[in-house]
Amino acid sequence: MWDDFVTASDDAWLFHLSDWMAIESESSRSLAFFIEENGKTVGIFPLYLGQRRYAGLVPSRILHTGRGRSGPAFDPALGPKRRVAIAREMFSHVDALARQHRVDRLEVRLPTLAPNHLPPRRAHDDPLSRYDAFVPLKYGRDLGATTIVDKIVPLDRPQDDLFSEVDDDCRKAIRKAKKSGVTVTPATARADMADYHRLHALTYGRSGAAQLPLAHFESLWDRFASNRRMVVLFAEHEGRRIGAMIILMFRDAATYWAGASDWAYQQMRPNNLLMWEAILWAQQHPCRWFELGPLFPFGDASAKATRIGRFKDQFGGQRFALYEGAKNYRSARIAALEGVDAAAAAIRRLATSRRSSSP
Repeated sequence: MWDDFVTASDDAWLFHLSDWMAIESESSRSLAFFIEENGKTVGIFPLYLGQRRYAGLVPSRILHTGRGRSGPAFDPALGPKRRVAIAREMFSHVDALARQHRVDRLEVRLPTLAPNHLPPRRAHDDPLSRYDAFVPLKYGRDLGATTIVDKIVPLDRPQDDLFSEVDDDCRKAIRKAKKSGVTVTPATARADMADYHRLHALTYGRSGAAQLPLAHFESLWDRFASNRRMVVLFAEHEGRRIGAMIILMFRDAATYWAGASDWAYQQMRPNNLLMWEAILWAQQHPCRWFELGPLFPFGDASAKATRIGRFKDQFGGQRFALYEGAKNYRSARIAALEGVDAAAAAIRRLATSRRSSSP
């Protein structure tokens, strides 16, 4: 019933599906619910209870809509006023869950690739503003509350037109990768996820971030590869896999979900070729939209998320405002925790500055 509703609702995308909810439930407890009227489902709301550690130490309970964007989705037969009324009932239930579980904060992110959030149906105002009072989300200790936009490439044009919109330096990087003998091939078996995990471990080992287990990537394969909702592309050089990307697909849209690479081969620019080939793959299978993902145009230039955003911004496309926001149930506690986070970030930047200036 749930997945049938997701497929029918123009507010939903892949991140609403029960298979994706199982992926999210690896790290957070699902509190998803649906609304019925006269025995008919009129709305669903994927929701998770998780924990965040501020400054890496102080825990806080968070209600959220997942690492993938989901949130409320509605029966397409509902009129505008009824949608708003049901949404308010939903958020009232979310508030009750927050009290029950002693939650500090709610974070809601709506899917940009849902049909109602793409042209020509896309609204000028943030739908969340109709339902409750939300404040901007903060991203990472270094970025804070900064303007964030989503970058999406429309695919209803010839390949040459798409390539002409790619940044000049990026086009050169793509050509360099090809000239260096880098090729891109799709994964064909579950066993290929071991190679993806190897590259994932190399990438996260460089940054110091917590690595995901192989079982996580095997579960992604099991749930989405067989029904053509996921493709894993590998960049290869002389028979060795040196980079990889995970692309998720649903309806007529695809998104760049994750990537990994062997830094020793970066001079060959495999990541540029991978992203370009992913765009072409989406167009050929066939999608109308390819989501590159969030950009942080006004964030700290040295922050990792900002650097990744600059990489994605090279591939053309259009910028869209993200529909997202947070609601603080314990504002004083959140303010104190964010202060702890900011202090930790300042100490880390100072330590990095001292190390870089040491002889």
